[in-house]
Amino acid sequence: MSADPKVKMFDNVVTELALAYGMKKPATFIVEGTQEPNAFATGNPDRSGVAITRPLLDMLNREELSGVMGHELAHIAAEDSQTTMRFALFVSGLSFVVIMGWALVRFGLLFIADSDDEHGWQSKAVVGCFSIMGLVVVIAGYIGKLCAILLKFAMSRTREYDADAMSAKVNQNPNGLIQSLYKIDDWVAQQSGKIDSELSPKFSNLYLVDTKTHLLDNHPSTKDRIERLKEV
Repeated sequence: MSADPKVKMFDNVVTELALAYGMKKPATFIVEGTQEPNAFATGNPDRSGVAITRPLLDMLNREELSGVMGHELAHIAAEDSQTTMRFALFVSGLSFVVIMGWALVRFGLLFIADSDDEHGWQSKAVVGCFSIMGLVVVIAGYIGKLCAILLKFAMSRTREYDADAMSAKVNQNPNGLIQSLYKIDDWVAQQSGKIDSELSPKFSNLYLVDTKTHLLDNHPSTKDRIERLKEV
C-alpha cells in the first residue's frame, strides 16, 4: 500500500463503494503523466477496474472523490462497457455488409467492362442486377451505420445521467459529484480551448467527462449534468 495519503483515500473510497454496490472491489489504477483531470472504469461486477488521473485525484477531497467513484462504479454495476463493446461489434458487422456490397458492385462493373459480345446482353443484364443489388446493400449499410452511431451516442449520454443519479443515491448526497464536475469544468475553461489530451479519444465514452467538444458527444454537457444532480 502506498504511503501517499491521496492514494490511500482513493483505495478506501473504492472499497467502501464496492461494498455499497454489492460488487467485488475493482482493481484500482492511477494514471500518471497527464495534465487532464479524468477518471474511467471498465468491466462487470465480478471483474473490473477503475482508474483516476493524478491531477483529478490531487484536486478532489474525499466527498468529491466518493462522488466521482460512485459514478464510475455505477458504470461497472450497469455493465456499460460491455454494452459499448456490443455496439462496436454491431457497427463492425454493418461495415462488413458495406464491404460486401461494394464487392458486388465492382464485380458487376468489371464483368461488364471485360466481357465481349459472346456473353450476350442477357448475361450482362443479370450481372448488372447484381451491381444494383450491391449498391442497395451499400446504401442500406451506410444508413444502418449512421443510425447505430447516433443511437450509441444517445445511449452513452443517457448512461452518464444514470450513473450520476446512482452515485448521488449511493452516497446519499449529490454535492460531492457536483463539486467535482465544477472543478473539472473550471479546469477546462482555463485551457482556453487548447487541450492537448494524453488520454486516447478512442475511449472517451469511458471517461468521467469528455474535455473536448464534438459535434456528436458521448457525454451530456457538464452544465446539464449538474442541473440534473441538483434535482436529485
